[in-house]
Amino acid sequence: MSKITRYGWAVFAEDAWMIVPDFTLTTSARLDHDSYFGYHVTPKLYGNWTIDQNWALKGGVSTGYKKPDLRENNSGFTSVYGAYPYSYIGIGNDDLKPEESVNTELGIYWQQDTLALDATVFHTRFKNKISDYTICTETATQKCVYNGYTAESVSQYFNVSDAEVYGLELNGDWQVTPSLKANANYTYTHSEQKSGEYKGYAFE
Repeated sequence: MSKITRYGWAVFAEDAWMIVPDFTLTTSARLDHDSYFGYHVTPKLYGNWTIDQNWALKGGVSTGYKKPDLRENNSGFTSVYGAYPYSYIGIGNDDLKPEESVNTELGIYWQQDTLALDATVFHTRFKNKISDYTICTETATQKCVYNGYTAESVSQYFNVSDAEVYGLELNGDWQVTPSLKANANYTYTHSEQKSGEYKGYAFE
């Protein structure tokens, strides 16, 4: 494989606006530049409303942007994991595109004395979600060999053109004593590929 060179930079700006005494709006934006993928802007808008001394409502909309790294974006890279014979091989993809997302969340927060509770719902829609799929699994009659490496499985990176994840987070904190704190949390997440060969399947 020949030498690969790629460079990039990013700038970020953020400001908080107190619209009224009980409501703060935070706006931000990040500008990324990559020598291969060019420019991209990811804005964010987030609000915090203090309803009273016990209750608060927080939520916002943000965008995400994730560039493939050199290993993911080049078929000349072979990532091997585990001792010989290797348990897993990962192969890059020359056609891999950056992953983009729109994220929305809304949370309600309550606090009184030593107890605090909160609940947040979230939803993320992906465009060109970066994932991988298995192209070979070792069996009794089949060996997985790639670039001279033998492994139990071989996977390659690819883009899921349309995908989503949504869920709910619950959290509770109890300051039992000045030196003892208890915490409990629960998260429910549902992910689904909305297009392609694996439409309807979850993703990692």
